[in-house]
Amino acid sequence: MTSLNRRALVLGAAASLVSNWAGAQAGNSWPSRPIKVIVPGGAGGLLDAMARKLYTNLGKTLGQPFVIDNRTGANGLIGSLAVKTAAPDGYTILHSTASSMVMSEALSPDLSVKTLRDLEPVALSAVGGVLLAVHSSVPAKTLPELVALLRSDPEKISIVWKLGNRFEWTPDDGVAQATNRSDHQSCPL
Repeated sequence: MTSLNRRALVLGAAASLVSNWAGAQAGNSWPSRPIKVIVPGGAGGLLDAMARKLYTNLGKTLGQPFVIDNRTGANGLIGSLAVKTAAPDGYTILHSTASSMVMSEALSPDLSVKTLRDLEPVALSAVGGVLLAVHSSVPAKTLPELVALLRSDPEKISIVWKLGNRFEWTPDDGVAQATNRSDHQSCPL
């Protein structure tokens, strides 16, 4: 299946699922006003771009706009908390990643937001993998070569990586903002 066909299938499935859910809200009168979509990622990042594409199309289908509200920080918890505390009327929804919600709960069991207790999954909007890429000028061409390069001179090379460790931690910026920071002076990975 091509990437374009896969995207169309995911968008269609998400629209169908949300439309079915919407029909159950308030006797088929939903939506009667704009819907707020909380995105716990930075503007311009992948999660934001996916949400804008999906909800622009869904808004056209349903006749009401979906307004993106980026709430970054705390590995998605700020956005999740905004949805948890919103009126339970179907006009505030969360567009997040399952991995950030699962990891947050696994690392900090005493959180004020519990995904399965406080939020109701409605639709899966995308499935994907993780890609590790480097600039073409980096001498590493395989993962073992990259690990060896990083270990050889860890102060010379930095990576924008959201899992912390010895790498650059960007909990409030998001990857899009971190790679454009003026103090980011490292090998272009």
